[in-house]
Amino acid sequence: MDKVVVSLGGSVIVPDDNDDVFLKRFSEMISTLCDRYQIYLVCGGGKIARYYIKVGRNLRLPEPDLDEMGILSTRINAALVA
Repeated sequence: MDKVVVSLGGSVIVPDDNDDVFLKRFSEMISTLCDRYQIYLVCGGGKIARYYIKVGRNLRLPEPDLDEMGILSTRINAALVA
């Protein structure tokens, strides 16, 4: 079975206009491909991650903590897509 990697940016997952139509269609499309391909989905953190990192920096949090905030943002986005 062929492998396919799909990268989905965080700003696409959580857009400014709160439009969930894209995610519904994206999920349907991925579902149709799962029979033929092994799908790997990589999600970004988007604006949410950048916001938390910016605020954390202003609060002078350590870089490892800022990294963790970015990672957690990507995990939240991945949970929404899954």
